[in-house]
Amino acid sequence: MTPLQYTLLQLLADGRFHSGEQMACHAGVTRAAVWKALQGLRAYGIDMHAVSGRGYSLVNGFELLDTNAIVGAMSSATRSALHSLTLLPTVDSTNAWLMRQGEEGGTTACVAEHQTAGRGRRGRRWCSPFGSNLYLSLRCRFDEGMGRLAGLSLAVAIAVVRTLHEMDVKGVGVKWPNDIYWQERKLGGILLEIAGESAGPCSVVVGIGLNVAMPRMEGEMIDQPWTDLASIRPGLSRNQLAGRMLHHLLEVMAEFKCHGLALFEQEWREVDWLYGKPLRLLQPDGEVNGIGRGIAPDGSLLVEVSGKLQRHTFGEVSVRLQDASA
Repeated sequence: MTPLQYTLLQLLADGRFHSGEQMACHAGVTRAAVWKALQGLRAYGIDMHAVSGRGYSLVNGFELLDTNAIVGAMSSATRSALHSLTLLPTVDSTNAWLMRQGEEGGTTACVAEHQTAGRGRRGRRWCSPFGSNLYLSLRCRFDEGMGRLAGLSLAVAIAVVRTLHEMDVKGVGVKWPNDIYWQERKLGGILLEIAGESAGPCSVVVGIGLNVAMPRMEGEMIDQPWTDLASIRPGLSRNQLAGRMLHHLLEVMAEFKCHGLALFEQEWREVDWLYGKPLRLLQPDGEVNGIGRGIAPDGSLLVEVSGKLQRHTFGEVSVRLQDASA
């Protein structure tokens, strides 16, 4: 998306009609440049009304992200813990963008309106239409090495659940290790990426994607049952959601550094989507069938197989319900 297109979207986000002349004056360009930029927005799934004598307005209005609104939704303590927040109109991936940045000596975050190469676990494509969902990443430093990070993705999932509960979204579950579910349908996901030394300082980038108001056309490309917050709790503000998500995420990261996964075990048990369910575990060396029995202290999945408990780590296994293929 070009800077001109984003400037025009910021103007149109109020839901009113704006003439080509007004927009050209506001952006400091010609009316022809405005018309061309507006036509290009269709590639992002953004449609407009064009009415003679009135100008242009968005067919489906939406709330653009705003750094001041996001930071304003955080507490003073979590605001002070965040070194910087970057808002990008479009990016390949918020995780990848943060991974490319140099060490700034503090915790940094990035949100985007659109991702061209959003990624889920195992490199799967993450559906990332413009202005519809939440694409948020946070980069933190851990000084005690990668060995202390076992179970961090589960703690991050608790931060997501806390945020959704605070916003009155009930019935949320977590599918080990990183998927957010609501009533058997996927609502979001988590992706952790780590760089650094195994026994020394390392940086962790935590990426969170949540479906807020997924366009139906984009949703048809998703290969599993899904839902969005607009269907569950209409009217939620993306800025409020982003701000509170950062707030809870920063709190959880600080708690994890001090106490590890043990602090979150009770909360995990309450939202464990796999517990007690018949599971199919797909591994490089074959398939295992069993019953979900929670997590071990290190965050690995416990599965009861023929009356005995087995541990499985997320790097080696994909988990399915026995009666589902997704």
